[in-house]
Amino acid sequence: MKNKDKYIPVGYKETVLGIIPNDWSVVHLKEKFDRITTKNKKGVTNVLTISAQHGLINQEEFFNKSVASKDLSNYLLLKKGDFAYNKSYSNGYPYGAIKKLKKYDEGVVSSLYICFRPSKNNNSADFYEQYFEAGMLNHEIHAIAQEGARNHGLLNISIEDFFNSYIIDGDERELNKIADILVIWDKAIELKEKLIEQKKQQKKGLMQKLLTGEVRLPGFDGEWEQVRLGELAKLQGGYAFKSSMFKEKGIPIVRISNILPEITDYNQEFVYYDEIKISDNFMVQYGDILIAMSGATTGKVGIYKKNEIAYLNQRVGKFVNLDKSKLA
Repeated sequence: MKNKDKYIPVGYKETVLGIIPNDWSVVHLKEKFDRITTKNKKGVTNVLTISAQHGLINQEEFFNKSVASKDLSNYLLLKKGDFAYNKSYSNGYPYGAIKKLKKYDEGVVSSLYICFRPSKNNNSADFYEQYFEAGMLNHEIHAIAQEGARNHGLLNISIEDFFNSYIIDGDERELNKIADILVIWDKAIELKEKLIEQKKQQKKGLMQKLLTGEVRLPGFDGEWEQVRLGELAKLQGGYAFKSSMFKEKGIPIVRISNILPEITDYNQEFVYYDEIKISDNFMVQYGDILIAMSGATTGKVGIYKKNEIAYLNQRVGKFVNLDKSKLA
């Protein structure tokens, strides 16, 4: 039933997918795409996996090893331009990722993937690549996925329901122009990311030379000496707070997961604790240098830059009596 109070601009209409232009339409996915069921009978060995960043990519190239079955005959055979849907959750893809094969002429994927290619009446594959990447199918997948039901970590979605999902359709000339614009933006973002990575590598090289004294600044020519960190500061461990007592408000607690180069309000999810009497050794304040003392991030260092006192959790260390001028 349409909501009579909803504002619909002139030239637009309300559909099951929301408000769209009058000359656009809503169709089932199966009207624009054909399911791929072709098995790998020709012995293709290019096993693909879906990566959020790289799309459909060779498994060994991505994982540095093969995690595929030895017998690839039941894998699905894809050609360049085909799509594959991985029903498992990944970072940034709460309802799974749909990727288009662009890097190779052909490859094979696990039969757990749902695979499809543009139908003969679909000349807007680039538009739908952007459509899927933007998560425009998430609402439909959410509606058909069985609540909380997962099979080996995969969303429980039937093939029939998936291909009955609703998608947008329109004049292919307009859809392709939209895709062209978005592809240009993708390329611009990719160039920026490459430039940022180059700058990071340049900074690493500069840091290596400056921090070891290989390159000296003008006006400084005195000799450097090696000392142990313990001669400059002591390391104070954190307090064993009870996780069952964590709260949504109170005094923030700095945990290992909070250790980033700069610890601020903008890049963190803190837990909190009631104010308690505690030694100053377990308190953190602006400018303190902290270090992860266990786990996969052992040795990772961060500077606390919140303008409020925090508590230091166990397995996180704080440098005390630190002569910061000697470390600057």
